[in-house]
Amino acid sequence: MKKWFSFVMVMAVIATVLGVNVGAASAAGSRIVLYLPGVTPQQLKNAHMSSSGTDVPVECVLKDAETGKVVCRVPGKYAGLDGVLRVAGQVIMAKVPQPKEPDAPATGCGEGEVLWHSWISYFKGEFFQNGEMTVEEWDKLESNGYFDDSAEDGQTWTITGTYCGPSLPDDY
Repeated sequence: MKKWFSFVMVMAVIATVLGVNVGAASAAGSRIVLYLPGVTPQQLKNAHMSSSGTDVPVECVLKDAETGKVVCRVPGKYAGLDGVLRVAGQVIMAKVPQPKEPDAPATGCGEGEVLWHSWISYFKGEFFQNGEMTVEEWDKLESNGYFDDSAEDGQTWTITGTYCGPSLPDDY
């Protein structure tokens, strides 16, 4: 067991030295965003993830050949799981982020209320900030590519909850 742990830790350090960034981004299910310069789509076909002897389904696609941006999709039911991701000859320690949209409140929102997300953000793996914003604001940021852009810079965002709250004033 100690040898396996040592091997995994050495591989994690090597991946870090090679400049591989792992980030959480928003989407249905969970996504792990990597930057692997020079990778080809063929190298991504045999991606594999495992955690404590459990095989985790993963599908990786090359989103931008110029930057090496790779997005690996993992079913949302594996959110929060730590595992070893093997992709394009790299061995990477990864944590599956929470899916974008947790279940909305069962009762729906009352009059004058809207859905809000609470969120947490990390910069290069360290806690950065947390907060709240309306689901509408979150969706606008996502559709404009804000979360993908910030992941490229090392900042990741994860929704931690969804709830009903007061709507924002019209002049906000």
